[in-house]
Amino acid sequence: MTTRYVWAAVLAAGFIAYGSLTPFDWYSGASAHPLAFVLSRWDTPHQPLSGWLANIALYVPLGLFISLARAPRGSHARRLLWSGLLALSLCFSIELIQVYDWGRQATLTDVYPNVIGALLGAELAWRLPVRLQQPVGDFRQPFTLCLLGAFFVGELYPFIPTLNLAWHRDALFSLWQHPHIEPEAFVLAFLRWLLSGLALRQLFGAQDGWRGWWVVVAAVFAGQIVMLDVWLSISEWSAVLVAACTLAAVRGVTARRVAGIASLLVLAGLVYLMGGGDSADTQATLQPLAQWASADMATLARRMLALFLVVGGLLWCLLASGLSSGRATGLAVGVLALAAFLGAPPGSALARLAPAVCASVIGAALMLGSRWLVRR
Repeated sequence: MTTRYVWAAVLAAGFIAYGSLTPFDWYSGASAHPLAFVLSRWDTPHQPLSGWLANIALYVPLGLFISLARAPRGSHARRLLWSGLLALSLCFSIELIQVYDWGRQATLTDVYPNVIGALLGAELAWRLPVRLQQPVGDFRQPFTLCLLGAFFVGELYPFIPTLNLAWHRDALFSLWQHPHIEPEAFVLAFLRWLLSGLALRQLFGAQDGWRGWWVVVAAVFAGQIVMLDVWLSISEWSAVLVAACTLAAVRGVTARRVAGIASLLVLAGLVYLMGGGDSADTQATLQPLAQWASADMATLARRMLALFLVVGGLLWCLLASGLSSGRATGLAVGVLALAAFLGAPPGSALARLAPAVCASVIGAALMLGSRWLVRR
């Protein structure tokens, strides 16, 4: 099996399970016999065309990744079979759980389009070029996919799509209804999109990773239009253009040098955000630990994932640039500690230590940056 696609399939399955069970409002259940209840609803309620299309589209990525995971040695028929059976197991299990999820309808009329979508994804994977089925990028651990997962959570949470065309229009119009660019939001979005491009470059190589990044750009743009409680922002999409120019400029540069450049950019961006980041997005990203008491679990988890993306992305870039694990970890931990200090109540002993920690982090960054430049 191709490990990178196994992890991609796991992430796709997690996304499906989350979207199918949210808001996780459990109760005693619609029936004491969930299996018989679901099987009895083999033709009800009636699925409109929009429901069929949405359920098919939801499972296409899962079938795609399952088929690609079997690509090295699986025949066409076996890849279709594996994709169909695993998708059937997942969606049927979700329907059984939905019996106890208030507001959800457990029915086999969801299962049919789900399996069709997985089979379509498997068929699409079979027709992809060999270089995409077996990409040349380097991937020996799931950390890169974890970074991408954190990125998608930050961009598309709460993952609840709507077919309301009026909502789509309002979401699209919000892009130019608020033309002011917030510097902190711009920098934070630039870091997220830069890290996503570098992660795709490692997964698929420089050329295919570049193409894949534009697919992600299109998918996120469309996703932010159709997702509830997600709005297009001129600050973010201006940052996407700058990130695109940055990634285009380093396409022909070696992977280690690109990682070194990205390390300096991410570190500089984090120092800027910590020094003057007063926006709500910046505080939610860099100060999640200080706000745990006033946030619900879903909000806290999202903030922790956002912090993991920027600090974990810094660690990942430092390691990829050739820095020793001890130095890279020490610098990343220093950045995380500084975020905690900045989130402390004003005037507390912890907050008074922030300037010293900030100076230490900046000094270490300058030292490591100079060594990196000299070594190259």
